[in-house]
Amino acid sequence: MKASMARAVVWLRRAAVKYTDTRVQLLGETLAGIRLVKYNGWVDAFLRRISAIRKKEMQKIRLSSYLRASTSSIKDTVTPLASLVTFATYIAIHQGKFMLASKAFTLLALFGILVRVFSIALLGVQSVGEAIVAIKRLKAFMEIPSGHGQKRLDATEIHNEKAGNVVCLSDCSFTWESVGPRDSTPIILQDVNLTIKEAEKIAIIGSVGSGKSSLLYGILGEIMRVKGVNYAQQNIVYVSQQPWILNGTVRENIVFSNKYDAELYKNVVSSCALEVDILQLPACDDSEIGERGVNLSGGQKARISLARACYSLAPIVLLDDPLAAVDSRTAKHLIEHVLHGLLKNRTVIMVTHNKMAIDLCDCVYSIDNGRLKLVPKEGIHDTTDSKLFDQNHEDDKPTPEPGNTTNIHETKITSKGNTKNGKITVVEDHTVGEVTMSTYKAYAKAGGGYSYFVVVAVVFLMGQAFRVMVDYWLSVWSDQTYNLKSWIYIVVYAGFSLIAAFMSLFRAILFTSGAISAAIKLHGQMANSVLRSPQVFFDQNSSGRILNRFSKDQEITDEIMPITAQQMLENMVGCIGSMVIIAIFIPWFLLCIPPFVLALLYFGKRYIVVSRELKRLDGISRSPIYAHFVQTFQGIVSVRAFEVQSRMHDQFASLIDTNNRAYILFVHVSRWLGIRLDFCAALCVTVSAALVIFLRHSLASGLAGVVLLQSLQLTGYFQYGVRLAADTENYFTSVERIKAYTELPTEADPKTKEGIIGEDWPSHGEIVFESYTMAYREDLPPALNNLSFKVNAGEKVGILGRTGAGKSSLVAALFRMVENQACHGSILIDGVNIRSVGLDDLRQRISIVPQDPTLFRGTLRLNLDPFEQHEDNAIYEALGRVNMLDKVKSLGSGLDSSISENGENLSVGERQLLCLARCLLRRSKIIVMDEATASIDTKTDELIQRAISEAFTDCTVLIIAHRINTVIDSDRVLVLVEGGRIVEFDSPINLLRRAEMESSGPWKMQENVFASMVAGTGPLVSQQLREAAEAAEVKRFQKGGTLFGGDS
Repeated sequence: MKASMARAVVWLRRAAVKYTDTRVQLLGETLAGIRLVKYNGWVDAFLRRISAIRKKEMQKIRLSSYLRASTSSIKDTVTPLASLVTFATYIAIHQGKFMLASKAFTLLALFGILVRVFSIALLGVQSVGEAIVAIKRLKAFMEIPSGHGQKRLDATEIHNEKAGNVVCLSDCSFTWESVGPRDSTPIILQDVNLTIKEAEKIAIIGSVGSGKSSLLYGILGEIMRVKGVNYAQQNIVYVSQQPWILNGTVRENIVFSNKYDAELYKNVVSSCALEVDILQLPACDDSEIGERGVNLSGGQKARISLARACYSLAPIVLLDDPLAAVDSRTAKHLIEHVLHGLLKNRTVIMVTHNKMAIDLCDCVYSIDNGRLKLVPKEGIHDTTDSKLFDQNHEDDKPTPEPGNTTNIHETKITSKGNTKNGKITVVEDHTVGEVTMSTYKAYAKAGGGYSYFVVVAVVFLMGQAFRVMVDYWLSVWSDQTYNLKSWIYIVVYAGFSLIAAFMSLFRAILFTSGAISAAIKLHGQMANSVLRSPQVFFDQNSSGRILNRFSKDQEITDEIMPITAQQMLENMVGCIGSMVIIAIFIPWFLLCIPPFVLALLYFGKRYIVVSRELKRLDGISRSPIYAHFVQTFQGIVSVRAFEVQSRMHDQFASLIDTNNRAYILFVHVSRWLGIRLDFCAALCVTVSAALVIFLRHSLASGLAGVVLLQSLQLTGYFQYGVRLAADTENYFTSVERIKAYTELPTEADPKTKEGIIGEDWPSHGEIVFESYTMAYREDLPPALNNLSFKVNAGEKVGILGRTGAGKSSLVAALFRMVENQACHGSILIDGVNIRSVGLDDLRQRISIVPQDPTLFRGTLRLNLDPFEQHEDNAIYEALGRVNMLDKVKSLGSGLDSSISENGENLSVGERQLLCLARCLLRRSKIIVMDEATASIDTKTDELIQRAISEAFTDCTVLIIAHRINTVIDSDRVLVLVEGGRIVEFDSPINLLRRAEMESSGPWKMQENVFASMVAGTGPLVSQQLREAAEAAEVKRFQKGGTLFGGDS
């Protein structure tokens, strides 16, 4: 029966693991996109998704836990039930005569030994079954096709006439599908022919989703080639469209796997226009930049990723549109100092729509309908829509004068500064000492309350009492103490045995039920607390660290700790029962109890002090392993392109070794305890046997048998009881870690108190900042400094400023992403202070299109409408407005089409358009566009701007943009400078006119930052921008607005 139950446990475990994987995967995606989740007020929606998966997971775990508990309790029922059958058979054979006490108790002792042996053997079988489940999962994972195309050929494997090319694609067709018949897989690039010679500069252009990034993947061998020959020389480096940033310092990200060369490093940093950025960091280039570069702007991340490629000195460089993330002045600097500087003698294949970069390339290829074609030089401008291109960007970062960069770099950039202030990731909490009583109380409360576990304790004691009565009645039976008929002895013995068996099973189920309830409640509390923590928590703690608590710590709390605690209680009450029985029949044994208990406490105390800390170190050292996984797989294409797989593997092996040190020491310490407990238990049995011999004349043979049997059982009870007690406390460190996450500081209340806002709030969209100051921490300077301005209802306001000026901080303030003691002043929307509005209500009624487009694994419908509030027609209408309707139809299942993790089955531009469709669908009165069109081509950008103008006619729109043409037709432009100060706020044409008037006058009244940005685009483009500003002003006047901008 135990074998069958063990097989059932293995089957249930296999089923539960699938849900566990899904839950942890969803949590990982949620943590990766937590900023978007908070911006959109989706915390409840994601908590419901996590809870639904958790419910299914716990259904399997609950059943498997009941079976485990039942299996564990069977060993306490087998001996009395087996002895009942044996004794009844003996009486039937010997015509009512019962066996001698010596034989009866010897038989019981043998039964106990056999049960223990078989229990351990079956536990081993169960463990082997679970190991097989794990091995099969590993096997299935390792047998997954690599998914990164086929091996690139080397020069000896291709025709001699092609050997002079560094890259050669001959009649190649590519697909993202890694399996399936070739005639059914969708072809994304067809019949591609491309030959590139050494040091050539190649530009790749095309519309959103045309396959530009896929071509780079094809060259790298990262997608399936269904036909043709793909040749590329080794030593290729790759800069992805979404920059891959390591959780380390700036220098570590740039140098990466190469040796540090001060001169080269200085040259790379200067060429990539990173000096001023680095000088602004607390510890210069020794500053930690956090997981995924949380404290960097998009342009800074792109330039650090580009600097890594330049520093590598690889002969072939693939660039996936890094210029889209920077302003025109920085882009010009990068083109001059990188493309025609550091990379001048290297082969460069670059996806871009930057006119200057395109003009300086040797060849330009266009991708349309999956086909690559060479664009003649004279046809380039027609193909890329030369109207304004990408060079009319807002200035994100000043480009230092080349003559001054060396001194800046040598004197400051590599200085350590305040390294402590340069840290972002905080050290993981490491509690020292005993597991606090509050942890046990929290667990008991979550499992049903203190009264529930008091009842459990009573049931355990009652069960042990009946178990002792079985042995006692056997002594009565063997001595014929009451001279009863044999069938009466059998019936009473059977009654005690059955009650003991029932109580053993009942107490196991009762305890397990409470443990499962505690696990469910603690997980729910932890998920709610984590997802509702302030954004700074996620900036300071890696997703791997957080996932460690949701995976391994939760697994211990779900399955390992409960069965250990149950067995500990069983052994402890068994120990108490045995000692009481021995003491009753042999009072002299009471003299042995104090030294025996003291010895056990001494060894147990020494063990728990060490093992508990080792278990904590095991948990803490496991977090970096998860973090390394997440970081590596996020940048797996870059890892393979830079050919640093062995380096990442070595780092992983080192982290595993560090974790294993704590675990192996824990095992060794357990054996140290085991040897000493064996010795103590053997000594206890020896003393009991000696006392029985000494008191043989005054002790009935049956009672002597009970004493010896109990002393033998006491050996096992002591051995496992003390060890299990220590292990239970060790496993409670996982509960302790989970409890710590249930008590994290959370954001403000998600819901608004009744009567503060109406159902249609905000109905107008007026925004007012009143003396608002914000700092990310109390010890940091303000990111926004005493801002006071008003955005009228229905206004379209462009927000410009260099990196560090406070553009993102302004958005964070509007969504209440940062709230601490350093935040002062007020922000009002339609006259209501947003501090009085619940966070979910606020965030769900304001919409944002983020700079980093984030999609989640699931259906397209789930990503666009997670609360299922809109009809299909409304969703399709929104998709049509952003030019994504045809793409959605091509996916095959419409709104039910699958979206892979982070939307990897769509291009970055397509993801950004879907985020915009999501915004259109919400129909908010206030819209924030944070670089919403940075990853799309100019033509699509114009279509989107037209859609925004039509859809958001009566909405207040805040636009953060690099492209000045994106904000040139805004009602007003708000210009921020470093330190979060406003220097200009007026209509674009008024700002340009004011600059012209002041330039012709005797003095300068104020900074003309906006006019300088426009002038920086060049005479031709600046004139086009001025004309666009004038046309927008006339259009506003015709609609009834003011010709001279609004009030500020």
